[in-house]
Amino acid sequence: MSPLPSQPPLPHAARHLLCLGNALHGDDGLGPALAQALLAAPQLLPADVRVFELGTRGLDGLALFEGCRQVLLIDACEPRGQPGRIWQGSAADLLSQWQVLFGSAPTEHGGGLGFLLRAAASLEAGPEVEVILLEAQQLRAFSPGLSAAVRAALPALIARIQAALEPAHVL
Repeated sequence: MSPLPSQPPLPHAARHLLCLGNALHGDDGLGPALAQALLAAPQLLPADVRVFELGTRGLDGLALFEGCRQVLLIDACEPRGQPGRIWQGSAADLLSQWQVLFGSAPTEHGGGLGFLLRAAASLEAGPEVEVILLEAQQLRAFSPGLSAAVRAALPALIARIQAALEPAHVL
């Protein structure tokens, strides 16, 4: 998988921001919408950060765990009554709280992310991995577009991503 064409090659020390989701399923389109917004405003992220829109291709993203020192995964999680709420933690934290955050088994909504995290855990010398989720208001099949609550939460999500990418935060 190659980076989107607007980004030049970077050295091994790069950090990867992987945005997951299905743009045709309401707030599940968070990842693609976020990737497009960040690519349109590259000044929002440090110069060594590469943005990738994975869509629903979870395991295809495993190759993006190579050649970098940090991976930050972004996705929407199940509606739980507080749309726009942000959850942040390690891959292990996410896998231990999967049922609460997604309301399903790792093979259902968010399954691509679950499979990707489990596969990444098997890498011998993988990068630091962190996950940021934003609670959806609605996940409706064939209903493109983000809800007003999720759109309103995008600035806070971008601020959380920026904080996670601060030099002092990185191992």
